Amino acid sequence: MIQISSIKICKENFKPYGDIIDYDKEKSFSINQRTTERFDSLATINVQYGHPIISLFKTSPRKLPLEVQFLEKHPYGTQAFFPLNNCPWLVVVSNSTNPNSVICFSLKGNQGIQYNIDTWHYPLITLHKKQDFIVIDRENSNENINVVKLKEKILINN
Repeated sequence: MIQISSIKICKENFKPYGDIIDYDKEKSFSINQRTTERFDSLATINVQYGHPIISLFKTSPRKLPLEVQFLEKHPYGTQAFFPLNNCPWLVVVSNSTNPNSVICFSLKGNQGIQYNIDTWHYPLITLHKKQDFIVIDRENSNENINVVKLKEKILINN
């Protein structure tokens, strides 16, 4: 079993896997008579063979240490997650199904992510309480998922 710990996410270390959806002041401007600050173009939705949809996910917390036995990827579309409850959460990604390439990132409760097409990842990991997410992905996602059991289990410590 391989043991890993989470690392703080930033644009540079997450770039191979996708985009961070964050309150980036460089991408903001005022609208609606300066009563609203708009954060624009934080990620670009990319879907093939279908169209994008917006969904809500309700997640239950998981306990650490957490055993990761599989990864999944979506070959026909990006997948974006943005938390609504402002609670920290974790993202597990990899550039392959080799357990030694798995990385765990920690995110603040006001940060979201978008996975690139074909990025291996583990399902949502919330830690402290139930959490809701806005999810933007491809309609009919059952045709847009590959799941692989890992040859060696991963244990996420923190």
